[in-house]
Amino acid sequence: MDPFEVQKICNENDYAAINDILKTCTVEQQKKYIQMTDDLLYRYMSRKAFLSTAMKPEEYKNMPVELVKKYTRKIENARFLTACIEDALNDIQEKQYRTVIELIYFQHQTYSQISDELYCNPRTVIRWKKKVLKEMAISIFGVYVLGLEDIE
Repeated sequence: MDPFEVQKICNENDYAAINDILKTCTVEQQKKYIQMTDDLLYRYMSRKAFLSTAMKPEEYKNMPVELVKKYTRKIENARFLTACIEDALNDIQEKQYRTVIELIYFQHQTYSQISDELYCNPRTVIRWKKKVLKEMAISIFGVYVLGLEDIE
């Protein structure tokens, strides 16, 4: 075997190792954004409740400026995150997937309760939840979930 063939094999092995590392990073990155989506869904109802009871701008005219800034920032963040979740929920095409999300996150039902209601296996409910979380994460965070933000 000549030195060029050895170099080629070494390079191919390096590329394989690099590709494995990149796949691992992408999977880790996807898990991070899926977890963030999960967190957003768990906090969705409390943000909706906060927004429904939030003071109107005319009600905090006498508050110190710094408190007004913090409060308005909190309201803006809650509106933004609520809108992100609502947009992602509207993107869900399959009715049973949306139902699973609503039952888990908004009505706090267990997998077995949901499986009884939807006439399916609890494992199917878990699978649907994972699928929808990934779709919602892509809808909310875009290319970051797919690991494409560094590709030129």
